[in-house]
Amino acid sequence: MNIYKMKKKDLSKLLIEFSECEYGKIQFVISYSLFIILFLLLIVFILFYFITSFRFIVLFIILDSLLSFIVFLVGSAHFYNEVRFFSYGKEKSSR
Repeated sequence: MNIYKMKKKDLSKLLIEFSECEYGKIQFVISYSLFIILFLLLIVFILFYFITSFRFIVLFIILDSLLSFIVFLVGSAHFYNEVRFFSYGKEKSSR
């Protein structure tokens, strides 16, 4: 299965099938767990800023926002790369 030639419906089915298998669940956790932790830390920093009004915390908010965004992009690239390998594995097993 070449994912670049798939229709949206077929790609959606592939993503659902990948996310239902055990390997897909593990890859999802690996790919997005750091992002979730950093995002929760960002929420804590923002709440801390509004409660205490310290100016220096703005630097942590900006750095955490940037780091969260980068980690999300890298995690998404990793996850969809694994989906691509899953698609190639399905193609080989169906022959």
